[in-house]
Amino acid sequence: MKRLFFDFLALARHPWMLALRPLWRRRKFGIVMLMFCGFAVIMGLLHSAFEGHHPVEGLWWALVTLTTVGYGDISSVTAGGRITGALLMIAGIGTLAFITANVAAYFVEGDYKKELREEIQSLHRRLDHLEELLSSQATSREGPDPND
Repeated sequence: MKRLFFDFLALARHPWMLALRPLWRRRKFGIVMLMFCGFAVIMGLLHSAFEGHHPVEGLWWALVTLTTVGYGDISSVTAGGRITGALLMIAGIGTLAFITANVAAYFVEGDYKKELREEIQSLHRRLDHLEELLSSQATSREGPDPND
């Protein structure tokens, strides 16, 4: 178990994971994913309890249900098993929509920030140009300095 923990820490510090860090922190994405994975495990264990299967088979059923593969090797017969299946399916659809929306927002927001920076730079250039024009007009209206 200790080795698994340190392997997980090493994976979390991998350069690819560090590149994804802004996405994981945005809009509590990482927390939602962690909660969803916990929910899926709980539903798989509940399903195995309702259906009388081994817990590993319940976890397998949860994975097959979430990925919409639906092998049919394990199916719900009891009312409790069907309710856990329905809850897992609804949560899976909602989580998939959440993931898709967050990834899209991450990329769109990056483009929006870039466009906004470019617009601000353009406005600064225009303001600098207007200041130059105003200062040149002010000096031309004053004419030559009579004290010179």
